[in-house]
Amino acid sequence: MSELQEMHEQIEKVWGVSTDHINADVLHKYIDEQHDHLSRIKALVAEQAEDDGLWFTAETAPEAYLQQVLRELHQLIEENHE
Repeated sequence: MSELQEMHEQIEKVWGVSTDHINADVLHKYIDEQHDHLSRIKALVAEQAEDDGLWFTAETAPEAYLQQVLRELHQLIEENHE
């Protein structure tokens, strides 16, 4: 299967529409929606980065685990959506 065919199948699976019905306007709308969504995610990450309540020194194992996972999530978002 070619890369283009795989992309068409992925679009059909995710969007639930045949690629025969996708035109430039639909793609631009989807891209704009995704851009807006990512912008909101980045804004939330920036807000959380400034929240001292989330980055205190952990005193228990569950707190340390939560902070570790939160830091990993922040790093992933910041690295992939700059």
